[in-house]
Amino acid sequence: MYLKTSGFFLSFIFILNTVFAYAQLDKLLPADLETRLMREKILSSAHFENMNSELSPKYEPLLKAIDALKKELNPSVMVESICFYKKPDDCIRLWTDKEKTILFNGILSISTLTGLTYYSGSRKQTRLFYESSFAIDSYEKQNKLKDPVFTSKNLPSFLTIYAKQKDLTFGENIYKLEFTLKNDAIMFKQLNLTTMYYGIIPVLGKKNLNSLASVIDTNEYLLIYIISMADAISFPGMKNRVGASFAARSEALLKWFSEKASAAYASPENNKSDGK
Repeated sequence: MYLKTSGFFLSFIFILNTVFAYAQLDKLLPADLETRLMREKILSSAHFENMNSELSPKYEPLLKAIDALKKELNPSVMVESICFYKKPDDCIRLWTDKEKTILFNGILSISTLTGLTYYSGSRKQTRLFYESSFAIDSYEKQNKLKDPVFTSKNLPSFLTIYAKQKDLTFGENIYKLEFTLKNDAIMFKQLNLTTMYYGIIPVLGKKNLNSLASVIDTNEYLLIYIISMADAISFPGMKNRVGASFAARSEALLKWFSEKASAAYASPENNKSDGK
């Protein structure tokens, strides 16, 4: 079921090819989906029975990761969203080490999610998404940490961090975040480590929410995709509420990712920090 949305907005994969952008998009997305995405800028799809993805790019590692999450969780709710970011004309190529580093550090800046808002369709108003968001040292100790920062010379191939986030819908929770970096790809996965409540109702048990985010570089565009899967409590109307909430929140995260991409590709020759 498609959910048409108008906003432009998170658990990332970057795929970099050496052919023309349109040919790359044509390989990653069916022609009708590509046309719709270019016209509408962002698409979302919610699933409550048939858990077959409708929006995922045709990239094998991503598809395998999605299948693995389905088998692990057996979700009752699945929501996916996709949008694109158009690179500046002088950046239509494989990312540089500096761009990759700035982008990765941007994705790791969990604290910048604090104050993020989203539009609630049920309330017909903009709501605060994250009241607070920050990295912690572990699930057990929960000591607050600064956002991780890397240089292009010490980028990890794999990274696990923990985060404590408080939002108005599901309260305060702890998440495990896993990043995998390759020369041409980054994957970001998020897992809840605490029971999540909708008001006083426990709607998601520990490890019952899995999210996967990916960004695919097609030379001209970054294709940004998020999928969230949950085994929600069986309660009248609760699955629909959770699904609608995830769709709106995914839009907000897509916008956040796009802002990080803008920072990475803004006059790259003038970016001096390189994450140092």
